Amino acid sequence: MLTLKHSPIILTIILLTGLSVVAQGIQQNLSPKAAGDTSRTANLNQINNVARQLIAPCCWKQTVDVHSSESSDKIKKEIGTALSEGLTEEQIINRFIAEYGERILAIPRASGFNWMLWVLPALFLLAGSIVVVMILRHISHLRPSVEVSQPQSINDAGLKRIERELEEFDA
Repeated sequence: MLTLKHSPIILTIILLTGLSVVAQGIQQNLSPKAAGDTSRTANLNQINNVARQLIAPCCWKQTVDVHSSESSDKIKKEIGTALSEGLTEEQIINRFIAEYGERILAIPRASGFNWMLWVLPALFLLAGSIVVVMILRHISHLRPSVEVSQPQSINDAGLKRIERELEEFDA
C-alpha cells in the first residue's frame, strides 16, 4: 500500500511523465521538416506526410490525409503539384497558412500565443503537484499521534487466573 512517505516519489514520476509528453510535442513541432523530393514527382507518402499536418478546412475536425471530402482532395492535389514543383514541406505548409491561417495546422506552432498550448499543461501539472503535496503534508500533521505502550507483565496471580479460565473453557 502506498503511504505518505511514497507520495514525493509518485508525484515526481507524474511530473516527469507530464514534462516528457510536453517536451515530445515541442520537439515534434520544432524539428526540421524533410525537404520535398527533387525528382519532380510526388508519391503518396510525401503527399500524406504534408497532408497529416493540415486540418481539412471544410469541417476543421480531421487531418487532410484521412478526411474524405472535395476540399481535402483538392488540398492533396495542390500538395502533389507543389511537391512536383520542388517545394519543401515547410514551403507548402506556409502556402496553406497564408490561405487559411494558423487554424489549418494540425499541431500548432510553438510561437506567439500558441506557446501557451505547450507550456501551460506543464505549469498546471507542477502547480497541481505542489497543491497535492501541501494537502498531504497538512493531513499528515492533523493525525493524532499514537503512543505505543509497553505490554504489562503478568504476575503469578494473573497467570493462575488465565489458566483457570482456560480450564473452565475447555470443560
